[in-house]
Amino acid sequence: MSSKKKPRPLFEVPSDIETGGESGWVYRSGGDVEPPNSAREEAPGTSAFALGFAAIAQTMVLGLTIATLPLTVGLRLLRSFTRPE
Repeated sequence: MSSKKKPRPLFEVPSDIETGGESGWVYRSGGDVEPPNSAREEAPGTSAFALGFAAIAQTMVLGLTIATLPLTVGLRLLRSFTRPE
């Protein structure tokens, strides 16, 4: 037995709600409406630069992590030799 949900209309709540004749509700069909992109205007290469920089940073962190493993193992080995028993 499958339950089928009814489609619900999408509403946008206004920031200033008035009690007068016009309440300020805006009905949207929820279809292919895209929000305005006025707040996010970037140069075309900005996202590519950011992704490249993030990849380089991750590579450096991974390289440093791998480089410290032999150092850690070596220090543990030295400690095991210098323990007074």
